[in-house]
Amino acid sequence: SIWGDGWELVEGLHCKTLVFDIETVPAIDLATVPASVAGAVARAAERGGGPDNPDAAAKVMGLSPYFGKVVSLAIGEGDGDDDSPVTVLVVPPPGREDAQYQYPDWIRPMSEAELLRCFWHLADAADLVVTFNGRGFDVPFLQTRSLIHGVPARVDLLSSPYSLRPHLDLFRLLGPGRGDPGATSLDVVCWALGITSPKGEMDGSMVAPTYARGDIESIATYNAADVRATTRVFRHLREHLLPFRNDW
Repeated sequence: SIWGDGWELVEGLHCKTLVFDIETVPAIDLATVPASVAGAVARAAERGGGPDNPDAAAKVMGLSPYFGKVVSLAIGEGDGDDDSPVTVLVVPPPGREDAQYQYPDWIRPMSEAELLRCFWHLADAADLVVTFNGRGFDVPFLQTRSLIHGVPARVDLLSSPYSLRPHLDLFRLLGPGRGDPGATSLDVVCWALGITSPKGEMDGSMVAPTYARGDIESIATYNAADVRATTRVFRHLREHLLPFRNDW
């Protein structure tokens, strides 16, 4: 059941098998934070790309729920057909918050707090939530951003990390213990299984600059492609692997 604020924003979006993916960007100006906090970012950036690399600092902030924010959440029905629609909830970039701005029907603009509330409503209503590395990134990010916004995280998607329900993380099935987990990206898995890769003209490193330019539609398109690819991988595993597991 759906209750509380936000139910109208998810009308028509409920999924039996909820497949989702998020895109994030930096949200904090380091010049406005305490020196000790800025120092933590600088140290992390130095480990990742060098002390004077601004791109490294931006990457650290974009991947941290304390310094970044969710700007796109793509959702689709895993039990549907290959061409089942994907809807993307987006947080409009600065200058495009005007409610009169027209988006395509498959894009729903809202605040980050509303996006988070919608996600937990949908996850709570689903029988199964499917991700690719959702335990490692998406769910912890959403959970912490929800904590910051005071949005209840209505369903536990992180306990029992190797359980297949209620959260099936495909990366856990295809990554650790099967060669180098660092090479087990969604792009690699799609290539190996003969599935169209979501990686085309855009990749994750381009999300923040694209958002800064105000092009939320390109981010939503990229995000939706990730969900379609994840859905196809899930269906492949549902046919060839999951039925033979005792815990499915």
